[in-house]
Amino acid sequence: MAEHVSDVTGERSAGAVSQARAQFLESGAAPSVRSPIQLSWARSASLGVDPSELHPVRPRDDDRGDEVFDRVGDVLARAATAFEGEPVSIIFAAPSGRVLHWYCADAALRRRLEAVSLVPGVGYGEAHVGTNGIGTALELGRPTLVVGQEHFNERLSMFACAGAPLHHPVTGALLGVVDITCAASLANPLLLGTARAIAVQLQDALAAQLSGRDTALLRDYLATSRDGSEPVLALSDDVLMLNRSAQDLLSPQDRAAVVSRTSQTRVIATAHSFRTNLPSGAVADLSYAPTFHHGALVGGVLRLHLDPTQDEPVQAPPEPPVRPTLPGVVGVSEAWTDAVGRVRELVAHQRTVLVRGEAGVGKLSLLKAVHFGANGSLHIRVFDCAAVGDVDRWIDRLCDDLEDGCGTIVLQHLERLPAVAVEPLVRLLRQHAPTSSVEGPHWIVATHTVSARPTAIDAVVAPHFDATVTLAPLRERPDDIPVLARSMMQNAGDGEDVRLTLDALDHLARLPWPGNAAHLHEVVRRAARHQRNGLVDVWQLPEECLAVPDRPLSVTESLERDAIVRALREHRGDTVAAARALGLSVALLSRQAQDFGVLSELLEPPPAG
Repeated sequence: MAEHVSDVTGERSAGAVSQARAQFLESGAAPSVRSPIQLSWARSASLGVDPSELHPVRPRDDDRGDEVFDRVGDVLARAATAFEGEPVSIIFAAPSGRVLHWYCADAALRRRLEAVSLVPGVGYGEAHVGTNGIGTALELGRPTLVVGQEHFNERLSMFACAGAPLHHPVTGALLGVVDITCAASLANPLLLGTARAIAVQLQDALAAQLSGRDTALLRDYLATSRDGSEPVLALSDDVLMLNRSAQDLLSPQDRAAVVSRTSQTRVIATAHSFRTNLPSGAVADLSYAPTFHHGALVGGVLRLHLDPTQDEPVQAPPEPPVRPTLPGVVGVSEAWTDAVGRVRELVAHQRTVLVRGEAGVGKLSLLKAVHFGANGSLHIRVFDCAAVGDVDRWIDRLCDDLEDGCGTIVLQHLERLPAVAVEPLVRLLRQHAPTSSVEGPHWIVATHTVSARPTAIDAVVAPHFDATVTLAPLRERPDDIPVLARSMMQNAGDGEDVRLTLDALDHLARLPWPGNAAHLHEVVRRAARHQRNGLVDVWQLPEECLAVPDRPLSVTESLERDAIVRALREHRGDTVAAARALGLSVALLSRQAQDFGVLSELLEPPPAG
């Protein structure tokens, strides 16, 4: 290690690395640098990272609030006392690369870190800023040192950073990375060793605080999956473990479905078996054995047998009409019903609520449903923060409604609130804090984190709400897709008897839905418009449902995809006839169909009828 760090930090080597970096940016090759650095540069370039300017990004905060990270903060705070007065910083970042904890006692270094946005909340994964001690250590899964010009982004070349990954002592899951950063000129052989030592301290602290519940579940999981030949999952309220066989066999959608469909099973204190269809179309036979700790049920272990080739997959009987828990919204998944219950409880107790989620996930619909379900006789006002216009007039209207004091106020698109309106809004939030009086206003706010501006909203406005509820995206709630689609089709039929077949519902549940419920609603509406009565099968769904590309498509590519799908559908899978109709060669049609992710079934004649 000493020789390696000396080579990296010597003046001659630093110049050589700088020259190699320039060569890489020009030609894409730099054989004279260390292999991990060269590979990281290649990843950074392929991800489109800017090599000269930084563009700070705040990843989704789905790792915020985990008690593990609170424990990490305690240990890091103690470790940081050993560096008081030293020009080094200690940082901990989540698996997403988002900085969670940050300690730096040196004022000059602190200013330099702030200048490159290496501060809490900002993402420092390779996809965000390129090669660096945080992102590259996460990518490689092992301790990594990055010095000076080895950074992909030029603005980070003044630093040396050493990252050491932290793994959960029971599950082995990656929890994040410990990073030590200092000036590049101060890099020495102890930098990486110190980061590793702190990571070991963190892992020991976590192991010492593990509950007997986790240990009991781990014991049963290891005993069940000892030979590794069959898929095994261990589940509790806050732990999910899968052996290699389960990881290889189950897609992310199938994993989510298994976890969702065993939520009720995990409260049963006896061993039992059951069978279920999965979004992939396979049929799963599951055997469940509960785990106990001091007589209390803590979770259990599932053995899974997957049958992907059954000629007649198990079909559940048609479900009765879904009775929504709130007017106008439906959902059966644990993630959805938990969020609905949480919002209803908070509103009932006159608490202010910040609802987060991706665009189209149903934030405003949920908030309106909560209002009309609990306060139908009171008014509801929606203030669109994306259409403020005259700030003073907007604030005055909001203030008037607050002073009326009886109804629900929804601040929609909070992340798009103009900067000049932040302070006036905060003053109103402080002035009109909710009370226990049933006559007080309900504060409910809809926002999505994907495009949220980081600093003013997250740091200044959000803390003034009593609670935050996050709505999971539709792709993580596959069980909700069929009931949502069925309900949407009933509303879109304009009185006509138009229904989706079980195959169509199952197919919709497998799609990723980047636009969430709003996207699904548009697809269902289009299907209902083209099929005025009867059943809508898979082959009658809009073209985008019959092609699942592995990358975003441009507008032109989307039009080309739709044309190919229409031609294949019209010619019942006859690629020769479809290619002739499009004026393409069969080879080009096949290549484009594969590139656009056209379903392989569409390249074969669909079933008659």
